[in-house]
Amino acid sequence: MNDKPEWHNVHGIKAQELYGLNLDVITKYGDIIDLQHSESLKHKRMSLYSRAAQFAPFAALTGYEEAIMETGRLVSEKLVLSETQKEHLDQQLQELKDHLSEQELCITWFKADEKKAGGEYITTKGYVKRIDTIERKIIMADGQMISMDDVYEIGVVSD
Repeated sequence: MNDKPEWHNVHGIKAQELYGLNLDVITKYGDIIDLQHSESLKHKRMSLYSRAAQFAPFAALTGYEEAIMETGRLVSEKLVLSETQKEHLDQQLQELKDHLSEQELCITWFKADEKKAGGEYITTKGYVKRIDTIERKIIMADGQMISMDDVYEIGVVSD
């Protein structure tokens, strides 16, 4: 009976002791099986961390970190305007049609998130080029288009 466990470190054990009567192993590798592992003179030994990093792209849960980050990202809900606020915005837009590009405006509007419900409020400063009442869009001088339904507040930029 063999008193050495199967996981026993093989350093110092003869091939016959380790493989018993397995003649195929001894025939193929008998001349090198008891030799020490050689060390390169040009390259230092790679750390275990670096060796493990080689296999990182094969992680079982690819995209998991991104999914966690996306879930944790905060978005705002679109605020519902009162009738008074809607009337005030409509009045401002009517006045704005008559005085395009005369004043630099500060428009706060809701931008819907592309990946999840909700979004964020953005403030855009600039001059209005055109108001499209059919498409319900405000076209800024820089080409940006803002939906009238998403506008929360319009103000004049003060110097």
